[in-house]
Amino acid sequence: MATTPVLVLLFLSLSSIFSSTSFHIKATESEAEALLQWKASLISHSLSSWIVTNHSISNGPCEWEGIRCDTFGRVSEINLTDSNLTGTLQQFNFSIFTNLTSLNLNSNKLFGTIPYQIQSLFKITALDLGHNGFTGTIPKEIGKLRELQVLHLYNNSLSGAVPYQLISNLQEVWDLDLSFNHLENPDPHMPFNESMTSLTHLSLNHNSLGPEFPTFVFHCHKLIALDLSSNNIAGSIPTLLSPNDLIQLESLNLSRNQFEGPIPVEILSHAKLRELSLRDNKLNGSLPNEIGRLSNLEFLLLQNNPLQGRIPPFIGNLSKLQVLFLRNTSLSSNIPEELGLCSNLVKLFLGYNYLTGPLPLSLSLLTKISEINLRANKLSGEILPDFISNWTKLTNLNLCDNSFFGTIPSAIGNLSNLIRINLCKNQISGTLPISIGRLANLEDLALLNNQLSGFIPSEIWQLLNLKILSMHHNYFSGPLPSNIGNLSSLEAVILDHNRLSGSLPLEIRLLPNLQMLKLSNNRLTGLLPSGIGNMSRLIFLDLSNNQLTGNLPVELGKLPNLGMLYLSANVFYGSIPNSLSNITTLGILDLHENYFHALPHAFQNATNLVSLIVHENRLQGQIPRSLVHCEKLKILDLGNNMMYDKFPCWLESLPVLRILLLRSNKFYGPLKCPKTEHGFQKLQMLDLSSNEFAGYLRKNSFKVGNPCEMGSLAMILISKKRW
Repeated sequence: MATTPVLVLLFLSLSSIFSSTSFHIKATESEAEALLQWKASLISHSLSSWIVTNHSISNGPCEWEGIRCDTFGRVSEINLTDSNLTGTLQQFNFSIFTNLTSLNLNSNKLFGTIPYQIQSLFKITALDLGHNGFTGTIPKEIGKLRELQVLHLYNNSLSGAVPYQLISNLQEVWDLDLSFNHLENPDPHMPFNESMTSLTHLSLNHNSLGPEFPTFVFHCHKLIALDLSSNNIAGSIPTLLSPNDLIQLESLNLSRNQFEGPIPVEILSHAKLRELSLRDNKLNGSLPNEIGRLSNLEFLLLQNNPLQGRIPPFIGNLSKLQVLFLRNTSLSSNIPEELGLCSNLVKLFLGYNYLTGPLPLSLSLLTKISEINLRANKLSGEILPDFISNWTKLTNLNLCDNSFFGTIPSAIGNLSNLIRINLCKNQISGTLPISIGRLANLEDLALLNNQLSGFIPSEIWQLLNLKILSMHHNYFSGPLPSNIGNLSSLEAVILDHNRLSGSLPLEIRLLPNLQMLKLSNNRLTGLLPSGIGNMSRLIFLDLSNNQLTGNLPVELGKLPNLGMLYLSANVFYGSIPNSLSNITTLGILDLHENYFHALPHAFQNATNLVSLIVHENRLQGQIPRSLVHCEKLKILDLGNNMMYDKFPCWLESLPVLRILLLRSNKFYGPLKCPKTEHGFQKLQMLDLSSNEFAGYLRKNSFKVGNPCEMGSLAMILISKKRW
């Protein structure tokens, strides 16, 4: 009989096990049913594995995509990042998932509001609903999730105030990202029991917190990274952002707000600060000497503030500095020698200031530098080989719009990582060093507005990665070589206002990616190659002010993307090809000062034509009536030709025509148009001088200006507006 208690205990134990197992099986079945119900409510998804197998739902969802279970088979984690989910959370039964610790639905297309029932996930430690399309307010019930450690709701369309319950109750959260929404400041008058005492990373950037600074931040004493950028916060930067309050702070981003006043020295005392961004505000005053205290600083971004004064020499104390952006800060000193002590500097942007003097030799010590932008200052002196020799990691060099002089050092060819060179708008002279041809990675070469001369080295045409070649307004001479056709990556060739001669090489047709070709104001001769019609991506073609001759090739009409064509001041003759008027993208056609004798007759397809300038040719006949289809036409200049026609009253139907120049032709007949509702309503300038019109222009002929009689037969009407 002594075995009876043992049997009873065994029975009770087995009953408990079976009961517990039965409970977990039922719970697992409920979770699977809940997930399938939510899946059915979605508009789209990639949850193909979410199906019932073996004719039983009891297998549970543990093997489904994005689902992880605990040892009891209960769903503990749901990770459906970037799973092409489109729909809402309204059919998601949160109350079923009592063991869920992590829910990640980032990077989908979920929309609607966040249900308040999310409060049922009382064990959850990580909640990520970022990068979706959720709207409405953040439910205050999230503040009941006391175990939460990570909360990401960024990049949605959430609005309203940040619930104070989040700030007061979520004491375990260390990572809070609510950026890129339309959220407002939490009500400062609500009872904040505590302020997220575990919080180390806070991102509230790109919201609508301003104009007040969110004061709860001052009580988050463990903060390591704080981002409040792009919030329209105004006033001065609070001095409470000091090491006394935020002793652990390593990253501070207050950029793109409306902060004004001086940079407070208090924030320059954070010994651990690695990143400081105050860019795009209204901060003024000088750059404090205390900047030198930030011995651990790696990124300093202060651009686009109305600062003034000098770059303090204490900048040299920032030995760990990697990025220095002081662009457009009204600084007006020399570049301090001490800057060369920032030996870890990778990016240096000092452009659009009033910096003067030569580059200090100490800059040659910046052996890790990859980008230098000193554009638009008043710097002068020569670009010494000493700089070039040590900047071997340089990818981007921009010294444009200064007063540098001398020649380009041949040592520049040793900078094998260079991608962009911009030395525009200086006083650099001499010839191009052939060593530039060794820069195999070069994509953009800008040397415009200098005093460079001589032939363009043939080595230039070996830069197979070159996309933009801009060397206009120099004194380059000689022909364009045939091996220009090797540069198949070229997108823009801008060599106007030089002394280039010879004919256009036939190989120019081999540039399939070229979008801009500008060779105006040179001494080019010969015919325009018909192969130019193969350049299907060409948008801008300017060959004006040369000595090109012959008929225009009809192949020009094969350029499907051509928007602007300038061929003026050459020696072209014959008829203007009808194919040009068939280019639907063409906006500007300027062929003035040539010897053409006939206009195209069919402009029906030129629906984007804005400007037709053909004065000073030998055009004859009538104005093509098909121009009536060019409803975007603003400028029509037919002056100084031999056209024979009556006054084109029919042009009044062009709704935006502003300038009509018919001077010095053989137009005839009365200056009288029937009264219509149009009446050249937008016309600002009309030149009818030196024709054979009869009579006078009636005051009500046009709905602009007042007519002025210019002789007995010649009249000109110009509006009071400038054009």
